[in-house]
Parts: sequence; C-alpha cells; structure tokens
Amino acid sequence: MAGRQTAAILWVLTLSGCGEPPFVPDVAYLATDAHLTVGGQQIVLPLVAVGSLTGPLSYRYSHDRLEPALKRRLREMSGDPAKPLPVEQVEVSVAVYGTHGETAQSQAICPRLTRRWSRHLCRHNRSGVLLDVPERFALTDRNNLALYRVGNEKQTGRLAVMGASIGEPEVACDQEGKFCKAVVSISPRLVAVWSVWNSSPGSRAETAQHMAKRQGEAIVTFVRNAIGSERAPSASLIQPCRFHSTQTARASPIERYGAHRLV
Repeated sequence: MAGRQTAAILWVLTLSGCGEPPFVPDVAYLATDAHLTVGGQQIVLPLVAVGSLTGPLSYRYSHDRLEPALKRRLREMSGDPAKPLPVEQVEVSVAVYGTHGETAQSQAICPRLTRRWSRHLCRHNRSGVLLDVPERFALTDRNNLALYRVGNEKQTGRLAVMGASIGEPEVACDQEGKFCKAVVSISPRLVAVWSVWNSSPGSRAETAQHMAKRQGEAIVTFVRNAIGSERAPSASLIQPCRFHSTQTARASPIERYGAHRLV
C-alpha cells in the first residue's frame, strides 16, 4: 500500500511540474534598449523586440534560452547610442510584449519600455500604423538579399534584384504561388524582408501583392519614424488616422497614418 501511495504522489508531482522551477522573465534585460546599425541606418529596439541577430553577436533562439554571458555581452555591446552595434540582419518582433513567457511578471516589462509604440503594444493597444506592420520582419543590408529563399525552394538569389525603388514593395512566390517573400527598400542599403501569402482560389482574402503593399508601406513608416529615430514618435503613429473612403487605397502612407505629425 505504501508503495502505491508513493507512486501516486510522484505521478501527481510530475503532472504538476513541481520538480521544475517556475519561469521568471528577465524584465530588466528584455526592456533594455538595443542600439544597432543595419544597412547603414541606426535603429533602436527594446531587446524583447529583437527576435534574432546576425553579426558580431548572433543568435536565433528565444531570449529565455540565451546564456547569461551572452545576454550580458549583448547589453554591453548595444547599450551605447553613440556606438551602436553593427549587424548584418535583425529580426523585428512586433508583438504584445506584456505576455512574453505567458507569466504575470511579464507585465512589469511595459512601464520600463522607453518608446511609446512599444508601451502601447505591451498593453494590447495595436492601432494606427501598428495595425499593418507584420508581427515579424527582417531588416538587412541589401547585399544579403541573395541569401533568402522563397517558400520551400532550395535555390537562393531570387530576391537579389528586388526592392530597386525605395518605398515600393515587391513580391516573389514559390512555384505553387502560395508562399511568398516581400521586399521593400527603406533606404538605398536598408531593406525589409517578410512573409506574405495567397489564399485559396475563390477566397475573398487579400492577395500576397495587396498584403505586401499594405504591410510594406507600414514598415517603411514604422522604421523611419519609430525605431529609426532617437526620439519617441508622436501619437499619430499609434492612433488610427485612416480615411474611410474609396481614396484610402490610393492614399500615401503619410495620409493614411497621419505621418505629417510624426517626429
């Protein structure tokens, strides 16, 4: 009988995860601003918004899986706005930072964030230009476009000739035409790359081309006026300022998002 009771207790402890320490996010680390240079442009992001890095310090895992020594080096090397850390690529995460790790402690990230747009996202307030910015996109030097693949295709190089016109998104799709990559140039050297897709035939969902145009224009506005500036953006970047008329699709990003008031 005693053996059965012991086995039952061990089984309950295993199910409840009592043998593992509770996850506690490193709030101070995640809210720290990282000053980076990519494609010849300086950008500023809280570390919680940096999905991955390629450069002198590279990683492709969640911040929670990084070794303490790497976290310390990353904070040290990217902490000085006068000496931003040069990188080849940075993956930007535009998400609800207050739910990072799905713990109650994650909400403590929000008041520590220095940028208004990141504090709004942290508190589930996704509005204005943030409605159209994709949840993940990469910023990279134009010279790296040849390294990207489209969908499950093995060959690279298709994106190398894309993004010739600044602010004009372009799309390349796989052979089936479903999974695609979008590219938009923000400056002569800095480009953004992200995933778009076509829905099933007959669907009323937007096409990859339309998705790329909508999101690409939002990315350009976001990078230039939010993360590419040392100053916090004005409220017009966050608050909805779109026209509700047939002219909306032809309106410029400045008109749609009220960017005339941006910093």
